[in-house]
Amino acid sequence: MVRELEAKVSGFKKERDALRSAAGTLEDKVSDLEKERQRLVAESSRLAEARDELRSTVKTLEGRLSDLLKEREDLEAKS
Repeated sequence: MVRELEAKVSGFKKERDALRSAAGTLEDKVSDLEKERQRLVAESSRLAEARDELRSTVKTLEGRLSDLLKEREDLEAKS
């Protein structure tokens, strides 16, 4: 009877150790995922800034093109 209980206790200890190991592995994976999430958030922010800068540049260039076309029309009208 005692040996049976000792065997069960030994089995429980092995299961406990396996669960602790699995928990450690999961903690490491969670940490890695949190770091990856932070990297992706930063990258998303950087891309949004680049997009906004490109939109601003496009607006500026469209304005400049409009000015040049108007100037060309004025010059053609004078000739």
